[in-house]
Amino acid sequence: MLCGNLLGLICSFISFILNIVALVGTYWLRDNGPELLHEGIWQRCTNNTCLKINGKAYIDATRTFILLSSIVLQFAIVSSCLTFYNCNMGRFTASFVASILNLLSGIFLFIALAVYTWEEHLDHLNIPSSSDRYGWAYFLCWTSVGFSCFAAISHYHAHRSIPQTSYESMQEGEEGDNLNDQS
Repeated sequence: MLCGNLLGLICSFISFILNIVALVGTYWLRDNGPELLHEGIWQRCTNNTCLKINGKAYIDATRTFILLSSIVLQFAIVSSCLTFYNCNMGRFTASFVASILNLLSGIFLFIALAVYTWEEHLDHLNIPSSSDRYGWAYFLCWTSVGFSCFAAISHYHAHRSIPQTSYESMQEGEEGDNLNDQS
């Protein structure tokens, strides 16, 4: 249980760091041609001149989902830390909550990357070898998806290994019948 929670916390933290670095990175796309172009989801840089990217709906969607993922990952890290204090609310343990939050973060990242990849593919359909255009920040974001999903799995296994207390169910009227029999 402790090992799963520790592994989940470490993977959540790594996913968050990769997510933030990819979010601010300007190497989602690159072109080593004469213009030395590199582009992120916030700005496009050519020959040491960077301009803000505006007006592309798929870029706005990508930004939104990555920011949502970052926010959810922050809550997942807090929940991961709470797993060491055995915070339980009935059947919901901190491990279970951290697992759900990490999974949700991974889904948000996957949606962001699917939208970005699809739209970039459509924009550059006629360019040969367009798969070589993706840069390190793009791949960091995909790696963040993997770490987030691995953290979710680790926390879920830790949640499953927590012993559950069971109580016998009392039938209605049993207590009253026992009191009447004693009198």
